[in-house]
Amino acid sequence: MSEGAISEDIILEGTFESVTIDASEVKISTQGDTTIREILVAKKSDRFANYPR
Repeated sequence: MSEGAISEDIILEGTFESVTIDASEVKISTQGDTTIREILVAKKSDRFANYPR
């Protein structure tokens, strides 16, 4: 997901080795049988600032 994905709803389904998020204000959800081994957030977002670690 790149900078062009601003204010987008992204739905992932399937098997992913790695997902990189480099965009702001995206809503990411999964459906069905989905496996994501690694999620990388490349850009700091206000929403992640208070997210528990």
